Amino acid sequence: KRQLKNIYNGGEGDTVTVESTAHFGEKGVYLGIEVEDHNVNYNENREVFYNSGMEIYFASGDISNAVDGAYRFIVNAGGATLLQRYSGGSGDGYSPQFFAWDVMPFAGIELQGGAIGSGSCTGYNVELFIPYGVFGETAPDSVWMNIALLRAYTSDAYDENRTWYSFGENEIGAQWTVCSSWYEMDAGGLVAH
Repeated sequence: KRQLKNIYNGGEGDTVTVESTAHFGEKGVYLGIEVEDHNVNYNENREVFYNSGMEIYFASGDISNAVDGAYRFIVNAGGATLLQRYSGGSGDGYSPQFFAWDVMPFAGIELQGGAIGSGSCTGYNVELFIPYGVFGETAPDSVWMNIALLRAYTSDAYDENRTWYSFGENEIGAQWTVCSSWYEMDAGGLVAH
């Protein structure tokens, strides 16, 4: 599979490497993301997006505008998730989205190197499954994807200080509401961008 490799440089040797790819299965799309990060932080008492993790934006390759069916799936290093659909409107335009259990996307997290806070955690892997029913009646030939790194700096329950870094916006000029400006994945993985 062709992989997308992104690198966040926080300065002074502080880098995070993120590699991702897609697999189109019998019932849905699997997005695999490997994150190498020596500073992973999580606290179950914070909102999902104030912990180390990923925001994964996705839409069917058949659409070009977010309002026609783009989603944001937030998953943090502790395994908590939040699914939202773009509808425009106030704030950043994303609001909670719910599906029947048989078409609800879900994710799994696997820590690398050791437990969070142990000093030996070197990152995490994310596997996101998106049932084809999310995209409508038929499976898309490709999906648009943009990922944003969420990087919390402590595990303190009240610390909301974090970095939010959109690889698509910073590396290829992806636009927030134009899915066709995001990275494209098909059955072979990354489509050249």
